[in-house]
Amino acid sequence: MKNLYIILLCALSTLNSSAQNLVTNGDFEDSIHCPNNIYGSLVENAAGWMSMRGSPNYFHSCVDDTLGLFDVPSNGFGNQYPSSGNAYGGFYTYGNPAGGSENYREFMGTHLLQPLTIGQTYYVSFKISWATEGIYYPINWATNKVGARFSILPQNSLTSDPLPNSAHIYENSVIADSLNWSQVSNSFIADSNYEYVIFGNFFDAGYTTAISYGPTSLGAYYYIDDVCVTGTKSNCETWNSIGGIEPNISLKLYPNPVDDKLIVEMPQSGVYRLAIFNSQGIVVEQRNDKEIRHDEEFNTKEFENGVYWCGIFSYKRYVFNSFIVHH
Repeated sequence: MKNLYIILLCALSTLNSSAQNLVTNGDFEDSIHCPNNIYGSLVENAAGWMSMRGSPNYFHSCVDDTLGLFDVPSNGFGNQYPSSGNAYGGFYTYGNPAGGSENYREFMGTHLLQPLTIGQTYYVSFKISWATEGIYYPINWATNKVGARFSILPQNSLTSDPLPNSAHIYENSVIADSLNWSQVSNSFIADSNYEYVIFGNFFDAGYTTAISYGPTSLGAYYYIDDVCVTGTKSNCETWNSIGGIEPNISLKLYPNPVDDKLIVEMPQSGVYRLAIFNSQGIVVEQRNDKEIRHDEEFNTKEFENGVYWCGIFSYKRYVFNSFIVHH
């Protein structure tokens, strides 16, 4: 049974790789450690994420230390609830001009599930929120040019290389909204087999518009959440709207045994990948990235008698259930 389950999961998750979110922990929910005084606050505490310039941070509601500098919603940089779940990342997009560090930047990145294909169009989407008036750090600057840049190799967080003044996508408007999450999204055609995606402001002070909203400030800082890279535009829209299947739910199938028509009762409507497998793990029916109703019907009249599995996959969550075809 365990081997069959693994076969089903692998088959379902690869039904349509172009529609897959290539960022494994785009909502920052999977934690290695809670960011606190013991484990520190670096984004490495979020599974799959790494610092690629400076020291970007990880914020989570699990924080229980007295300072609460990396707590959610109130923390050292500002006050914001996650766009989804209980966590998000954060980085500086501009240094303190008075301190002579206006080109200070922080980047965070992650290894993609698979390399990009040269010549294919990819869609990138993520949400940012301006951090200001934090409980510890005086952050009052806001900037534009927050974006994403792809790379074949990871970047060393200790690098002092000049900023490239280019990115695959970026926001050209200054984002100074600390109440809401602002979505940054665009598409590009891959010119290399990139394996990493990096987020931050890749432009120096000469190419960045920075606005001060207070008398003193350490620079400009932004939270980031709901990151998506995919070959299908609607797939990023799905991740940013429904946030996946809720955990600990069941997939109801009836009648069971079934003769000619199977009803799949969904926990919620939405855009998912839905598939039926035979006992060898071979897909016999599938519906990819379409609007799935609360009750979805499958014609099983041509199915051979035997045991089958129905599976649904959305983002990182999946649910399976079995049924019997008997004519």
